[in-house]
Amino acid sequence: MPWLSFAYVYAIGGVIFFLSIVMAVMQGRRDPAMRVPRRVMATIVAGFVVLGFGMHLALMLLAEFSG
Repeated sequence: MPWLSFAYVYAIGGVIFFLSIVMAVMQGRRDPAMRVPRRVMATIVAGFVVLGFGMHLALMLLAEFSG
């Protein structure tokens, strides 16, 4: 199974997204005074989703056209 297969791409994207959410939640629990407002958190999560989708699309295109 090549490293650029769809299963690996989905797994890597899922792990990156999950770790980013866990780190954001842990930061909010560790320092309650530094809690991020809901709108900012939604923007951060949406940014990670868009970034993850872009990386996923780039890896899929690389796997498709790399021969």
